[in-house]
Amino acid sequence: MFTRAELLSAAFDRADAPGTVDACVHHLRRKLGRQVVRTVHGLGYRLGAE
Repeated sequence: MFTRAELLSAAFDRADAPGTVDACVHHLRRKLGRQVVRTVHGLGYRLGAE
């Protein structure tokens, strides 16, 4: 499981744009399916089934 802040700091230079992570997750879900990238409400994102 990864928090939005962890993904932002690991993948992007700008740490002030949390919407960037949301947009990337949205595009990943469109390409890979909703079951691959799961949201853990209040915590972050997880790969795979719950």
